[in-house]
Amino acid sequence: MFEIVADEKSILANFISSKYNKKIIKPRIKSFADSESFIYIKEFGELSKKNVLVFQQFNFQRQDNFEVDLINNQLFKFFLLCDFIKKLGALKIFAFLPYLPYSRQDKVFNGKMEGAVTLIGNFFKVAQVDKLIVVDLHEPEIKKDFVIDLEEITMINFWSNFLQKMLSDCLQHDDICLVAPDEGRCQLVMRIAEILGLGFAYVEKRRVGVDQAVAIDLIGDVKDKISIIIDDIIDTGKTAVSASQLLKKNGTKAILGCFTHCVMTQDSIEKIEKSNYTEIFVTDSVILNDRIKNSNKINIVSINNLLYEHVEKIWKNLK
Repeated sequence: MFEIVADEKSILANFISSKYNKKIIKPRIKSFADSESFIYIKEFGELSKKNVLVFQQFNFQRQDNFEVDLINNQLFKFFLLCDFIKKLGALKIFAFLPYLPYSRQDKVFNGKMEGAVTLIGNFFKVAQVDKLIVVDLHEPEIKKDFVIDLEEITMINFWSNFLQKMLSDCLQHDDICLVAPDEGRCQLVMRIAEILGLGFAYVEKRRVGVDQAVAIDLIGDVKDKISIIIDDIIDTGKTAVSASQLLKKNGTKAILGCFTHCVMTQDSIEKIEKSNYTEIFVTDSVILNDRIKNSNKINIVSINNLLYEHVEKIWKNLK
């Protein structure tokens, strides 16, 4: 069997533990006076000669204008935790990180990865993680250059099933168009459109600075149609809002959004509330705060069962 290690805030870990009727081993992470982190696991004897599932859901939310915990701090604590688990005698570590930080830093030059995401991959290796499971990578191509076993859970079937249920009364009509907010999402969104038999369009955008992308042209017909934008990450909200403005300009009659990773930094919630979106749907891949949960336009869709399916696959292979 396996053991489950996770922070008590992890909704996904709590769901998996309930499915297997197993307790979650919760590490204690404290800081010394000089801010160095210290990891302690009370049930350290229970991890020896066991396979371990480690769940990490990142938190990007602010409180009183201060970060709850910088993403770099959260990542480093995770590496410390995995290294400690292996030193306690764990057989294999299967790390579930629905959202992979640095996945957008994937610059490719001369066919080789030069972005920071490859460095992060080396950290996972040094921390002795045997397999990394993530959801909806920003750039799937990084898998072939990652130094450890990296498995991506794609969202093609998830969003296809979700939209089919939500739009069951009008899927046969020609008034719905799925939209990729940039060329990088074209393949995934086009596949979903093919599965559902819906129209497809995509936005051409230009990046003008860090966290600043501007929609400049629309390829496809959205006039008098319901447009549904599908993307992996919604962060500052600038790409999502810019795309919605372009769709409105091109005569779409309503705009919905489906975003896997609800990072939503800065004033992104306010941007969405004031935007042309009727509503957007996000998953619980990261820790969501009450402002998101209480939003008038943001709806949360759980990926609990999606992760459970992959835990089942791992469990069957371990038997």
